[in-house]
Amino acid sequence: VQPEFTVATSDGIRNGTPEMRYSLIGREVTNDALCEHLSATGLEGVIAVVACDKHPVGTLAAILEHNRPAIIMSDGSIRPGVDSETGEAIDIVSSYQIAGSDDEELKKRIACEACPGFGSCGGMFTYNTMQTFIGVVGMQPLEMVSPASEDQRRVDVFPDELITYLDNMVKNDIKPRDIVTRDSIRNALIVAMSIGGSTNVMLHAPELARAAGYNNFNEDIMSFEEFNHLSKNVVPVLVDARPFGKYSMVDIDAKGGVQVFVKDLLDSGLLNGNTLTCTGETLKEQIIRLDPKSPDGEVIYPVKKPFKETGGLRLLGGNLSPEYSSILKLAGVEGGLENNVFIGKARIFDGEQNLLDALENEPEKFMNKDMIIVRYEGPVGGPGMPEMLSTTGAIYGQGKGEKVALITDGRFSGATRG
Repeated sequence: VQPEFTVATSDGIRNGTPEMRYSLIGREVTNDALCEHLSATGLEGVIAVVACDKHPVGTLAAILEHNRPAIIMSDGSIRPGVDSETGEAIDIVSSYQIAGSDDEELKKRIACEACPGFGSCGGMFTYNTMQTFIGVVGMQPLEMVSPASEDQRRVDVFPDELITYLDNMVKNDIKPRDIVTRDSIRNALIVAMSIGGSTNVMLHAPELARAAGYNNFNEDIMSFEEFNHLSKNVVPVLVDARPFGKYSMVDIDAKGGVQVFVKDLLDSGLLNGNTLTCTGETLKEQIIRLDPKSPDGEVIYPVKKPFKETGGLRLLGGNLSPEYSSILKLAGVEGGLENNVFIGKARIFDGEQNLLDALENEPEKFMNKDMIIVRYEGPVGGPGMPEMLSTTGAIYGQGKGEKVALITDGRFSGATRG
């Protein structure tokens, strides 16, 4: 056993700062470092414990390139906090939404109460979108996705199970590229739609497909036409989860875990149950063994009576996005669209900081039906394509989340709503 450690960028701490430009490249730095380490040491078996958003993807990409037996395990979600005055559940997004307040006592209290422990972001943000993706794609046992970071199973139960699974993979020469295939990636994309997942899944899924040997995502895995057809007409949203809903991954775990909605999607014929997983079982066999509960109808909804009728993600085309490389988290949209169209006045900002300054100093100038455009924050312009949770949090915190639209060449957090 050879433990290794790496240092990651925290999106939660760095949002809205110049350091956020380093977040996305953390995926590539992790990939490069692990590729070097795995190749140099010749490790024949790896259990990778991952946290936050980008580094699980970089880790899995490296594991796929190394292609020796390996399993991913998430560090688990942070539990939501409780507002001591209102009794409502709060989380990291609550802090961003009141960040522009002049009430210093309120800001300190919410900051202290929003994250009362350790773990990665607890809503259905990018972290939990990608952990669910990694579980469904077959590289993490499904029952290990939803338990909180503080859950004792992560210490007492899961390590021995992981060793057993890895031992089986080594003995039977089950490699990551045997698991991460076209069909398993398609399964994971469909589940991402069904949980109203983060827009970042369409940044990370093509990278994982590349590492698994598929160089043209549109042709080899799923075209944008099929993606939009499935999300619009076939796959509904099945969880009432933050940021667009009420509950956290800890609540999903209490209702049986991600395996509940994976089973329902399987039973509904929306997933391919024959894909191999790191447990040595097919996805269907793993679900049969876990024997999850039925959806409770409050936190996890059944396919036949979903939380939202259509899937949570859409790929957008047009003159700004001729390759359909833009994405909308429709599950997070709470108003302002009429027949899926927004018509408004363009207000252009060169860089996120200019918008943040305007929101702080001239909030009264933002009017209903404004279309806020933030440019020069893309992969080149940022540089680093920083996500904009501070911006969307500030807009929402000022009560404009349902009244204005925001488009950018940059990136949104999975916690974005409105």
